[in-house]
Amino acid sequence: MTAVLSQQTTPADLTIFDSMTAAAVASYQENGFALLGAALSPDEVAEINAEAVRLCRGELGNIAATAGEFDDDGSDACRFSPDLSSVTRR
Repeated sequence: MTAVLSQQTTPADLTIFDSMTAAAVASYQENGFALLGAALSPDEVAEINAEAVRLCRGELGNIAATAGEFDDDGSDACRFSPDLSSVTRR
């Protein structure tokens, strides 16, 4: 059974959507963001968290860059961490 997250809200009374429905798009247009309750699997979240820890510990080397060093779509950001590109390109 799939849980319906669209009925849940945060303490700030923001709706958590289960998918990008018309209501989620409207929320995005109004607020500049939409909260998706299951956008990533628990394994994907763990993988991103582990990569963030490596980043913060400096294990990925020097990743400093200026905004001009990235393509408009941000795709060059992954060149700083090939391990992260497998997560961000899903």
